Amino acid sequence: MNQTLPEEEEIPETVDVHVTVSDGENAISGATVTIDEVTGTTINGGCNLSDVPTGTQTITVTKTGYVEYTEEITVSDSNYEFAIVLTEEV
Repeated sequence: MNQTLPEEEEIPETVDVHVTVSDGENAISGATVTIDEVTGTTINGGCNLSDVPTGTQTITVTKTGYVEYTEEITVSDSNYEFAIVLTEEV
């Protein structure tokens, strides 16, 4: 009796990522979001980035008047939405 093994699911090399940016209460428009050289700008606090490589990446969010945010994240086809809270500069 021949049995066929289940095919392994292919892990995508890139995914589309959605990032929201706020100050904890209000959405921040005009923030620059970069993940592995893929860059976008928030509109109404949201930003979609296409073709972001999966795996461990660095996300950086900048906006004049706020402290720069940098964090290491894991991007995958099941982990592609990130919520960032910026802190106002003093």
